[in-house]
Amino acid sequence: MKWAGKFARRITTTVLLTYGLLFWGCQPSPQVTGPANGVAGPETVYVVFEGPWAFVTEQSGEILAIAPKAKNHSDAYVKAKDDTVLPLGKYNLTVANRVAKTQTFPAPTMVSDTISSSTLTGVVNKNLGRYMVILPQPDGFAEAERSESEVNYPFPVDPQTAKTKYTVSVALQYTVSDLSGFKLTGTPDDVTVSFSDVNLELGVPRVVHIAIDPLPGPSPDPCDDQTKQAFKDVIDLFALKHFIDFLPYPSGMDCHPEDPQNPNHPVPASARDVVKKFKDMQGFVKKTAKGNEAEKVLKELSDLTASASGTSSPLPSSTVVQELLDVDAYLKNLSVKDSDKEKLKEFLDMLPALISGSRHRTGVDCKAAMVMLSIA
Repeated sequence: MKWAGKFARRITTTVLLTYGLLFWGCQPSPQVTGPANGVAGPETVYVVFEGPWAFVTEQSGEILAIAPKAKNHSDAYVKAKDDTVLPLGKYNLTVANRVAKTQTFPAPTMVSDTISSSTLTGVVNKNLGRYMVILPQPDGFAEAERSESEVNYPFPVDPQTAKTKYTVSVALQYTVSDLSGFKLTGTPDDVTVSFSDVNLELGVPRVVHIAIDPLPGPSPDPCDDQTKQAFKDVIDLFALKHFIDFLPYPSGMDCHPEDPQNPNHPVPASARDVVKKFKDMQGFVKKTAKGNEAEKVLKELSDLTASASGTSSPLPSSTVVQELLDVDAYLKNLSVKDSDKEKLKEFLDMLPALISGSRHRTGVDCKAAMVMLSIA
């Protein structure tokens, strides 16, 4: 399905499902013509979505951006000069001081599908199950990056499926006379969580990022399991039937058994290694436990294991780092028998890499195809 062109000419409501990490080098930075939030002439601003988002174009022209609580991703956030974390909930990005302009970009290449209006309503009303941001109709909708993959159904993806360079990241363009008009309001689903309105202060280049980052994970990821998991999460949110793959696999590898899209999928091999390390540490702490501090460390190792294996919701990266630091501090102060010293050293040697990896994004999930859906 080809992109229809200008938003103002759309007759049917469409849904765009997007997943991927944006590479923004292809867009020129607008010239600074005035103070940070007030300019002498029209200024172009891009609202960039990164992560497993779905875009719904309403007949009014408004855009609904919807994303799941992905298993291997962080909480959503909005970033201009400053970051604002978004709890699960519904939000509204308003843009004042608009300058009339229509910008037509080359048609993105997307996976096509159709959903019912009741399916969309169910997703919108899915409390504590999705993020939603409402945006005004943009001047245009741009492909920012594309990547080659195979998308098909059923699982596994047929090796004969044509390789396609799908759109994997997008930006919405707005033209304004003054940069002070970007404001984020909203209501978290959890009534015990508060959210204060945010007047976004824009830096240079004029970009507002609305993103969900991949959580720290095994790197490298030869089977692209993080990409496949995030693609699966957004596909499942809308009850679609698509699978993604990146063929051929590295020499000697069969990625099907660990593929998170596999209906009989076990814990991925890349995650199994991390899970095994946590379980080994648990066993060691239990064997050598001394004092009340051991109970806290055992609980933290249990939480880390559940998060890494996917049997519970993923822990925020800040929590992962703190709990790993707690484990490291405990083991460094632990006195053990000579027979356990070699094992203790093994754990102390591996923890710095786990801690370092948990402070950084893996960057491995930037290749999943965007999907366009029509509303039946």
